[in-house]
Amino acid sequence: MGNSNGNRDIKFGLGFILGMAAGLAVGFIFAPKPGGEARELIKEKISDTGEKVKEIAADVSGTVQEIAADVSSTVQEAIGDRKKIYRKTWKQPKIKPYNKEL
Repeated sequence: MGNSNGNRDIKFGLGFILGMAAGLAVGFIFAPKPGGEARELIKEKISDTGEKVKEIAADVSGTVQEIAADVSSTVQEAIGDRKKIYRKTWKQPKIKPYNKEL
């Protein structure tokens, strides 16, 4: 039971340190700039992120369309092969029943 308290303390300490580091990073990024510059920087970053999301969405859409086309053609080929096999099977002569007298 003492081990679970140790794990909890380690997690708390690690979280505290990571929180401090994140706070310091944000402070250093935004502190030297006046409010107007900081807001402009935020707007630029949001705009850049939006453009990147649109590019990624377009790439994903194209990839999904390619995969859909590949699956469709594979299914059509499988259906065609199934029809050929079915026709060949029914055109073959029927097997004669086993003759016990031989």
